[in-house]
Amino acid sequence: MIRILFGSVCLFLTSLAMAQQVTVKEGEIYVKIKTLHISKIKSTQNNGKESLEMPGLNTFLKNKNKSSTVKFSKVKDSKNGIERIYKIKIDSSENFEAVIRNLKNTGYYEFVEKKLVRYIIFTPNDPGYSSQYHLRKIKAPDAWDLNPGGASIIVAVIDNAVQTNHPDLQANMLRGFDASNNDLDPNPPDSTYTHGSHVAGIVAAVNNNGLGISSAANNKVKVLPIKATPNGVPPNGIYDGFEAIVMAADSGAKIISISWGGNEYSQMEQDVIDYARSKNVLIVAAAGNSNNDVKIYPAAYNHVISVACLDSTDIRSSFSSFGNTVDVSAPGRGILSTIPFNKYIKYSGTSMATPLVSACLGYIWSCFPTMSLDSLELLLKNTTDNIENENPTFINKLGTGRVNLLSALACKMQGLDALTFNSPASMYICTGDSITLTGPLVAGASYQWYMNTTLLSETSHILKTSKLGRPRMQMTKNQCKRSFELESIKPNPLKSPLPIVTNIEKNYCQGVDTLKITGNLCVFPNFVEKVYAGPTIGYDANVKSGAHPFVDVNDIPGNIDSIQVSVTWVKKAGGDQNSCGLADLGNSPFNEELSLSLLSPSGKIYDLVASGSYKKGLTSSGTVITTFKMSADSLVSNLPLTGNFKPLTSFANLNGKPAFGTWTLLANDNSGLDPLCVSGFKIRFYTNANTGQQQLSWWSQSTGGSLLSSNGNLIRTNMAIGTQEFYAQNKCDFYCVSDRKAARITIKSTPGVVGIPTLKLLLTAAQIFEISNASTYSFIINPNNTYSIQGINNSNLPFSYLLSNTAPEISPISICNAVDYLLIATGCAGQVAWNTGELNSGFLVKTITANTLFSASCNQAWMCTSPPPTFFNFQNNTSVLSLTQNTPSNSLQSYFGTQITSSQLIKPVSKINYTGSSSILLQPGFSVENGNIFKAQIGVCP
Repeated sequence: MIRILFGSVCLFLTSLAMAQQVTVKEGEIYVKIKTLHISKIKSTQNNGKESLEMPGLNTFLKNKNKSSTVKFSKVKDSKNGIERIYKIKIDSSENFEAVIRNLKNTGYYEFVEKKLVRYIIFTPNDPGYSSQYHLRKIKAPDAWDLNPGGASIIVAVIDNAVQTNHPDLQANMLRGFDASNNDLDPNPPDSTYTHGSHVAGIVAAVNNNGLGISSAANNKVKVLPIKATPNGVPPNGIYDGFEAIVMAADSGAKIISISWGGNEYSQMEQDVIDYARSKNVLIVAAAGNSNNDVKIYPAAYNHVISVACLDSTDIRSSFSSFGNTVDVSAPGRGILSTIPFNKYIKYSGTSMATPLVSACLGYIWSCFPTMSLDSLELLLKNTTDNIENENPTFINKLGTGRVNLLSALACKMQGLDALTFNSPASMYICTGDSITLTGPLVAGASYQWYMNTTLLSETSHILKTSKLGRPRMQMTKNQCKRSFELESIKPNPLKSPLPIVTNIEKNYCQGVDTLKITGNLCVFPNFVEKVYAGPTIGYDANVKSGAHPFVDVNDIPGNIDSIQVSVTWVKKAGGDQNSCGLADLGNSPFNEELSLSLLSPSGKIYDLVASGSYKKGLTSSGTVITTFKMSADSLVSNLPLTGNFKPLTSFANLNGKPAFGTWTLLANDNSGLDPLCVSGFKIRFYTNANTGQQQLSWWSQSTGGSLLSSNGNLIRTNMAIGTQEFYAQNKCDFYCVSDRKAARITIKSTPGVVGIPTLKLLLTAAQIFEISNASTYSFIINPNNTYSIQGINNSNLPFSYLLSNTAPEISPISICNAVDYLLIATGCAGQVAWNTGELNSGFLVKTITANTLFSASCNQAWMCTSPPPTFFNFQNNTSVLSLTQNTPSNSLQSYFGTQITSSQLIKPVSKINYTGSSSILLQPGFSVENGNIFKAQIGVCP
């Protein structure tokens, strides 16, 4: 894997050439011996020089007289185990890979790693920029006026070399080291070793000496220079940077500035970082110049502040790396600083932004020397200037913003550095809902709220909003500016199911009508399990065969009570990350190389198993399923086996939060030869959803309107003739409300009147006459969608006939030619009176050719107000038709007219044809249910 870092974007070809360099120091290996085997190390003589004999090493070497072993460091450090790390050098004639495998096979070592070489790249750039714009940008001169600082802070600059007697550096320079040549001279052997001197000048060039440049540290920082590049090699390689970190930590450095790195993880390097942290040392490192979000180390290690690079306008420099491991940003383009010998030049890169941040931290610490590492780091991050407007496509990828030295000092001096913002447990809201965000109230402070990058009108510490996006509150008091970045407000993806309703159709004045919402509509599970469905992913030597396994959650109601994570995996012997589909080679697998972590949607990582948790096996343990939950016992260092175990990082702070988002398994295998193969990943979410309840309601409108009933029943009594719509709504706890579903109560006219053309009647003329003269009868819809009639004729005799195979037609009836219709009045308990003087329930009308209006009245004893007459229209095709009645089931009817408007509700399985010579309008309320056919066309009678 190739490592390139921190050069200018302007010389891209140079960067490509650099990419061809190897990243491994051939013949050199780092090992960390296990505690119980430390006694096996013996002193030996090799070519007259004393060396250390590592367990099992000489067994594998062809040339046993051409190897040597030295301690990585002489420090006493039982906590981090630095004292158990050794560097082995072997002859180039040896099989490098075979030696590494054989060392691993002994089982004596926690890790066996090739020694990595890290790189720096730099080049002059941007001579037109103002020499010291970066100091003004971070308000360093204002900060010096606000607080003059105190005791000097030692900042170690680990680089290729530093000219310690540069006139603009010498007064702020301590005696340093050469970690590569093992002497006390960190100076450059020639003028090509410029990078370290440039970095040192940004950290601590002497202010107020009448020479050259100034530094943000304002003479409150002393540089401890440590050379980590041997003489006689290209000056862009950092060969002994981590030996130098131990030296710096043991020599009193409080901050270490690192402007180099590479894109491969090393457990040895993380151990060294952890050691420095245990010595109360803060490490600042460059995020990289790769113009992508690939992790660069050491910047991406735990306990390291990662720095991205900005131009003078706070826009991300085109070459700067970015991503979720970046902590802060700082100016880094066109930075003038010192180089050998006694010169100055402008360089660009995260290499320049990093020492600027180191200088700021050093100055802050000199002002407040009792601050802890954590509080110092938080102060720096919490007082940055927001740069989202300048970088809208890199939100959350450039750290908390651009460092502001003045704001950091002012906030600390006013005691405002420790303020916190307690966000609601859930930032998911439903349409129409709002969320209230309450920031810390500080007397005399002013407030500004932003949604994404837009300034809002609210000016108090409280924001009530229904807007979606990422809110930010900025509090300002005097020269202190605190920016509080919050989680995004997102739409709740859960919507309550639509209610189930049944329409009601009744005759006028039949008492109580009740609409009901039926069914248990809500699902309130005790737990939900999400399962990864992708391919097996192989991991080996810090690389993987595909994307990490993940599950998306967008349908789990409630807030998390607990989770359990299950991983199905096998540690195979032999092969690499692409060998998971191949047979196991049967060797002893290095189980200790693997680690498992869970990445939550918020970006927090929960460690499940750390590397070194398992022991090396004699054979593969086969496929195992490890389940992590808080109620289980801790994992004991042993061979892999199926079971329940407690995660390294507690899941407790997930409780009370929604599960929405992407959950990713971060697996890794930190060394070569034996791959980790992950074939399964699932998470079981236990939530409080089982406490949820269903809330049913009725409303007067489809949106807004009045609440009519807060339960599943809507009672209406003796409603007026016509159709009224009411709207049912379902709300499940933890879900957004459902859309409202219309339900209709249709009160039919009494009497109801329908018409059947005589051509469709399955009757004789005598039977038609008998029906039309009947005093009472019943109109019957049969189960097979045929229609019958039965009653008493005028001779007081009963009759019963099948009328038709299709539904009767309803008013208005469109006529094109002369028609004969049997009109039938239904639903009247008394005598039916027609406007023509007829007093029978049936009425035969003949040879209608023009617009004709009939009406029928029901003469009975009414408990309600007597209804108006029921009208029945025959209209020719020159008429304007307004269709408002509900069509009966199984109907077949055509309409013709110069203009047709329809708000009908067409019931199954009707066939309706609209024809208008000029226009057809289907009004709101028009509805075609399943099984219906309707046709609309402009035309006239056929």
